[in-house]
Formats: sequence, C-alpha cells, structure tokens
Amino acid sequence: MTAETFQCMVITPAARIYEGQVKSVVIPAHDGKIGILPNRAALLCKLGAGRMRIRSNGAEESWFIDGGFARVLDNQVIVLTQEALRPAQIDRSHAQALLAEARRIKVVDEITAGRKARLEAAARARLRIAAR
Repeated sequence: MTAETFQCMVITPAARIYEGQVKSVVIPAHDGKIGILPNRAALLCKLGAGRMRIRSNGAEESWFIDGGFARVLDNQVIVLTQEALRPAQIDRSHAQALLAEARRIKVVDEITAGRKARLEAAARARLRIAAR
C-alpha cells in the first residue's frame, strides 16, 4: 500500500465481490454522494441505492449498490450492501418491473410511504446505471 492508494472491499450477503488497492471511491450515501480518497477521516454512513465508482490504476469501475453501510477507517473502506451489480448485469426489464411494482404500492402511512420511495429510487437507479 502506498500513500496514494487504500484498501477497498465490497461485500454482499452472498460473497466478497471486490477487494483491492484503489485511488478513490465514490459511494451513494443515503443523503448524497461521498468521495473517499487516501487518508480520509474515519466515517460510518448509511448507503442509498445508486452508482458506486471505484478508481484504481487509471481504470474506473462502476457498480449498482442497493443500500447498506460503509465504513472508512485507517485507509480502508468496507462497503456492506444487499446487492452489487455491474451495469452489464442489470436486467432492464426486471428493473422496469421493480419500478412498476413500487409505483403500485398504496401509501397508507409513513412506513409504506418510505418503503415506496426507497423501492422507486432503487429501481430508477438501476435503470440509470444500466442505460450507460
């Protein structure tokens, strides 16, 4: 590890899907994007659904992640998420079906309103990422 890189791991319930030395990571926090560079202060945050970008050795990789948590500590970032997909792995018809299903949820209280908003946001993020 050099001063210009740091360790990154992306873990889902099924597997560790990424591990390596990186130059930067951008994650979709629940309230906006967060950029992470070497020597960043410690951080623990809740993730939203959206694009995570990992830059290493001049190459940039993108992933769709669906919520979870991220921890930055001692030049290491760990992303724990329910699902992580590369853009090519996203099934557009499935994402459109998820969006339609989310839109059909009847809002009866704050809990269903929050669930509907989260599901719609995740489906829209899938579609945006798959379109690139």
